Amino acid sequence: MRQSTDKKGVDQAVAVLVQHGIRQVVCSPGSRNAPLVLAIRSHPSLEVEVIVDERVAAFTALGKAIHSGKACVLCCTSGSAVVNYYPAIVEAYYQRVPLVVLTADRPADRIDQQEGQSIRQKDIFADHILSQCSIDEKELSEEALEGLSASIHQTESIGGPVHWNAPLSEPLYGTSEQEDVGVQIISSKPNDPSIPWMELRESWSAAERVLLICGQDTEREASGEKRDLLQQWTERFPQLSVWYETISNTEFEAGMSCIDRFIIPMSTEQKEGFRPDLLLSLGGEWVSRKVKKWLRSYPEVDHWHIDRYRHPDLLRRSFREIHAKPHEFLQQGLKHLVPVKKEASYAAKVRELAVRRNERHDRFTQDSPWSDLRLFTILNQRLPQKGVLFNGNSSVVRYTQLFRWSSELFHLANRGVSGIDGVTSTAIGYARRSSESVFLITGDLAFFYDSNAFWQNDLPDNLKILIVNNGGGGIFRIIEGPDASGWFEPHFEQAHQRSANGLANMYGLQYFCAAAEAELNNCLQDWLSSKGLALLEVFTPREQNDIVLDDYFNYLRYGRS
Repeated sequence: MRQSTDKKGVDQAVAVLVQHGIRQVVCSPGSRNAPLVLAIRSHPSLEVEVIVDERVAAFTALGKAIHSGKACVLCCTSGSAVVNYYPAIVEAYYQRVPLVVLTADRPADRIDQQEGQSIRQKDIFADHILSQCSIDEKELSEEALEGLSASIHQTESIGGPVHWNAPLSEPLYGTSEQEDVGVQIISSKPNDPSIPWMELRESWSAAERVLLICGQDTEREASGEKRDLLQQWTERFPQLSVWYETISNTEFEAGMSCIDRFIIPMSTEQKEGFRPDLLLSLGGEWVSRKVKKWLRSYPEVDHWHIDRYRHPDLLRRSFREIHAKPHEFLQQGLKHLVPVKKEASYAAKVRELAVRRNERHDRFTQDSPWSDLRLFTILNQRLPQKGVLFNGNSSVVRYTQLFRWSSELFHLANRGVSGIDGVTSTAIGYARRSSESVFLITGDLAFFYDSNAFWQNDLPDNLKILIVNNGGGGIFRIIEGPDASGWFEPHFEQAHQRSANGLANMYGLQYFCAAAEAELNNCLQDWLSSKGLALLEVFTPREQNDIVLDDYFNYLRYGRS
């Protein structure tokens, strides 16, 4: 028997979570959720963290779930607290991260009656969750318990958030002895993927140029096997070229990384010369807008996408989906697909241009002026070769893609929605669960936007954060359109002169800064070797960064005369 809330239905719901092996809970303070808290605290196997800011709490839970691959539970009071979960919920939905969102609510007859902290919570996340359940505070029926179990199975097998809403009447703080309920745990054995090899072989045998692009993949346990299999594919199939981005965690010798530095400098004629006859894609999100635009111009190219989850219409045309884990598909493909003898090797043609691009990249970056690009050149050379690199969104993740990184550096990013909110909180949640060194590179606006991330106890001491402070919204200087709008400032770039030093002092964080290459070289090692969570703020020239980047791509395209 356990001393828990006297609302039996709530206790039963939490017991179902425990029976499914869920162990991580992030709560935010409140009153309406008192029965939920009492039930959660009655289970010593649950690891509970309390974070005041619900938006921070939700992204922290997201980071924990990304690390473990198991659902993390979010628990909050009713009203506006619930709405603050939404940014992380949509990120979890599109990044396919398991979350159980457990929210307190007022009884249905008290909604819209000017009761404090009451809103229409039913269906509030309907468009961005896998399923939703209502928890009756009275004893739950067997059918209701099975429904809760089914929703946990959903979030962990499909990937994404589920919502449990609990309308609770007063009094809220009563307790009684409760015993654990027995519920049939829903589980399933992994099915062997059914792959239409006969149809794929028809496209494969007719194709002289097969392009395989690897998208975001956070499944770490399978990443090494995937790299080995891709290496075998490239050795066996000369008509195949494999392209990947850093967040695919697919770094291997024969692959073509740094897609943007390959595609952006291409002439129209060159792009036509590299047009594939067959396109295969693995995993999730692609960062490169340029490769999407290029491939969208060839709607006749047969496209097959392989992932264990449903995938969006990335290229805005029909495509075939194969629901399998990428490494399983690659493993079977070695048996079902055969090399196609062609006069010229597509892969060799890609490698030839990639080598020239790499040589010019090295020449330009070795003596490029102080800028965002120069900063990332130094980081690429001096960051540790092992650990986790969490990429901020906007310009940060795009600069990271221009460099080849160690295969032992695991890359993460919130590329489900690709927003700047919650980047620091997610990295903190991940680092708290990890025993490795975790490095977050984030932009200034994203850092300040999520500054409440540090308003929690026991910040992870294995996390180092680098802030690229380019004076605000640097991404809008390097994409087409904003500068020609007539309203570049303040609607697109929000220029500022703020520093993170004050925030570091407020939260008692170690702080380092640099505004030039020499200063960075002097403090970089001190930042890396410092004990505990530390910030390194690097100031780069706001009005020069885009010029240097344009010069870089022009040099890749033409070279120096």
